[in-house]
Amino acid sequence: MKYKEEARIGFLLDDVLGVNPYQAETKWVRQRALELATEYSYCQARSLLRYEIGDEISYRTSHRWAQDEGKKLRKEEESRQDGVFGRADRVGNDGKAREIVVMEVDGTLVHPQEKGEDNFEVKLGITYSGKELESKKAKQRRYRLKDKVIYGGVEGADDFGEKLYIKGEEKLSLSLARNLLLVSDGARWIADIAGTITLRQPTSSIGGTTRRS
Repeated sequence: MKYKEEARIGFLLDDVLGVNPYQAETKWVRQRALELATEYSYCQARSLLRYEIGDEISYRTSHRWAQDEGKKLRKEEESRQDGVFGRADRVGNDGKAREIVVMEVDGTLVHPQEKGEDNFEVKLGITYSGKELESKKAKQRRYRLKDKVIYGGVEGADDFGEKLYIKGEEKLSLSLARNLLLVSDGARWIADIAGTITLRQPTSSIGGTTRRS
């Protein structure tokens, strides 16, 4: 059909589905491909998606979609980081003063698949407000983390610490926590970012654990 005001020709169904010109997939297919890619290898995700939609999406296409989504998320995170630490923007939170918020931070060295590439460190932070019993009837006691928030990245310690703080403040109101516990293996880079994570308030380090009271 013709859109006179916009001086273009399009398809009404494409507009309803939110499909751009020359776009070969719907938003749902793209989203589902990305969801599967977070749980399985790209080849396995391709097979599962083919079973679900009855059509073939190559693993290279899923990989490209994941790269595009990652670039978009990184841009959003960097913009948020610049706003908070560059322009002193306020980080919105739920306003709840929790008795304790725990942060477990670590890093692991990863060997690249491409030959000749240097090893790199993946940093990971898990933030939660305590643990709760999964089932009182189970024979073996199993606990789950409450209000769990995860952030990981391949980046410098300063950038990682600032983004980890923003995630924790948004979801768990770090600035309002009565007790903040930072658990680590004592790595130097983690000690260096402790000031950022604990709002640069005075901290004391005990073993690999940093406490704020």
